[in-house]
Amino acid sequence: MKKRILATILSIGMLTSLLAGCAAGAAPAAAPAAPAETEEAAAPEETAAPAEEAEAVEAAEPAETAEAFDEVTDIEVILIDFKGIPTEQGDRIVEEMNKITEKTAGVRAHVTFIGPGDYPTQVGLMLSGGEPLDIIGLGIGSSAFAALIANNQLMDITDLLDEYAPETLAFLGDYIDADSVNGRIYGVPPYRNYASSFYAVMRKDVLDELGLTDKAMSMTSFDDLAAIYAEVAEKTDLTPVGGSKQIFTTGYGNIYPGGSFEDAVIFDNLGDSYGIIFTDGEGNVSFRPEEEAQIKMYEMIRDWYDAGYVYKDSAITDDHPDTLTKAGILFSSLQISEMGIESAKQEATGFEVVCPEIAKDLVYSASVNKFGLAVPVTSQEPEAAIRWINAYYTDPALANLFTWGVEGTDYVVEDGVARFPDGVDVNSVGFHNYDFMYGNYFEVLPWSGNTADFRQQAMAFLEGADVSPYLGFAASQAGMDNIIAALNSVNDQYRPSIACGIYTDDDYSKYVTALKTAGAEEYVASYQEQLSAWMEATGK
Repeated sequence: MKKRILATILSIGMLTSLLAGCAAGAAPAAAPAAPAETEEAAAPEETAAPAEEAEAVEAAEPAETAEAFDEVTDIEVILIDFKGIPTEQGDRIVEEMNKITEKTAGVRAHVTFIGPGDYPTQVGLMLSGGEPLDIIGLGIGSSAFAALIANNQLMDITDLLDEYAPETLAFLGDYIDADSVNGRIYGVPPYRNYASSFYAVMRKDVLDELGLTDKAMSMTSFDDLAAIYAEVAEKTDLTPVGGSKQIFTTGYGNIYPGGSFEDAVIFDNLGDSYGIIFTDGEGNVSFRPEEEAQIKMYEMIRDWYDAGYVYKDSAITDDHPDTLTKAGILFSSLQISEMGIESAKQEATGFEVVCPEIAKDLVYSASVNKFGLAVPVTSQEPEAAIRWINAYYTDPALANLFTWGVEGTDYVVEDGVARFPDGVDVNSVGFHNYDFMYGNYFEVLPWSGNTADFRQQAMAFLEGADVSPYLGFAASQAGMDNIIAALNSVNDQYRPSIACGIYTDDDYSKYVTALKTAGAEEYVASYQEQLSAWMEATGK
């Protein structure tokens, strides 16, 4: 155990002053009331009003602030980095965080940031090699919660959370079930607005130039959207729409069979990222590629491709649609996001955008346990890891440090909203992170373009969201390694082209047959068996 003896023990009064200074300018939301489980799997109960939230935060500061830590435990942390954070800048922010957590949790973190392209592979190699990692960020692919559970690489942290993170458990409430298997907890989801929607993200300057802005904001069908694409294709040099190996986010539970936006089919895909699982809300699991609505959606995309609306390299590019928009290639993309998408996409693309909503998503386990933190089985300091997680999730100073950086250097605060300092932008700032991947989103200052009460609005949006009847169910893929590898191989071969409209009916028939040959029906049957058992055990 690597520990360092503190030279002095900070008094409670000094500690309170330090935390207040670090959070200067912040107007954090409190840890909201835990969602209440009901027979109808209703949305979480209403939380405290903003004034009550502020009082709750003060009362919910980490319990360790009332005791002194004469020893500091070092932990090793690896996190996925979508922003390309320079090593020295990441180290700078972590050092500032350590000044707090050494005193409030008795923990000093050593954080390594790894880009998304390398992260899943690196996590696998480090865990299989027995490296003593204490916290890992839940990510994508083989670093996602379901994959790590299937490989028995995550530690059961149920009892540790009860002892060292009761505050975090209190505000996560039933959402912690999304990171649970058979009643035991294996991860901590980010506490954020899980209520997402599907949007058409379109450049406002182009819409304004063509006189289509009002039409875009009032459209109600895919025919309306296609009509806008037609004018963009005819009157500009931009490609109307594009993606990265898919036009719609087919890894989620959304199907758009054309026609009115109201006809969208929104369902819980039970965490399946291979486009195989469809559920009907009545406990039945079926093979998604044979659903009539799914077939119609692909046919609609194919019509767009044939009309010249779809970016020709969508099936092969790894570039995110935001990158292609910023490069002056795309006019629009179809994306899933949370409220506040306009400011986020303006920052990502460099253009002011309008984002008409196509459909609202459900709150389901896969939307909750996407990202977040976990303790791997190789951890040498699991108790310290949980203490650090609890400090991070409950302290607004830490939340803002790890999102926007150091106040006065990486951001400034005006009227309760963070923005870049004068002369600094997204390209020159030292540190600037996402607010939704880890920790407590509701304790982070809103970013420029949003109002000071944005987090309260987000909480209200979450409270009004439709919740999946299967929230809390987490399927295990244990024993299906060969099937999953085969399904991946089939998807690599067929799905990018199909999901971008570049296919024939014969291609689609071959795709379905190949999936079944790879074991898709056994995969579906496993999900059905597990879901049925879960529903019986929980009385759902």
